[in-house]
Amino acid sequence: TIGMGRLGDDIPFPDGDGSVRFVQSDLDEPTLTAMAETTGGLYFRAEDTDGLRRVTKQIDRLERSPVQRQVFVPWRDWAWGWVWAGFGLLVAERVLRLTVWRGVV
Repeated sequence: TIGMGRLGDDIPFPDGDGSVRFVQSDLDEPTLTAMAETTGGLYFRAEDTDGLRRVTKQIDRLERSPVQRQVFVPWRDWAWGWVWAGFGLLVAERVLRLTVWRGVV
C-alpha cells in the first residue's frame, strides 16, 4: 500500500460541475499499515511527487514473480462453408459432364 500526502494537507477535489474544491487530507496510516501486514505486503509513504517516484523505484526493485494469464481468443471456424461449396461445385461439375456437356468433352 502507498500512503500519499500529509495528514491535514489540502487536496484539490473536482466537483461534477467543473469547479474544484479543496478537501482536507485524512491519511489513515494505521489502516494502510494493517492492510499491508495482513496481505504480506509493505507500506510506503510518499509526501510529494518526488517521494512517489522514489517509492515506485523502490517497489520496482523488489522481487518479481512470474505472472500467468489466460488469453481468450474468440474463434469461429469458417472452413466448413468452403468445404461444402467445393463439394457442391464438384457435384455440379459431375452432373453437367454426364448431361449437358456430355458431347463437348
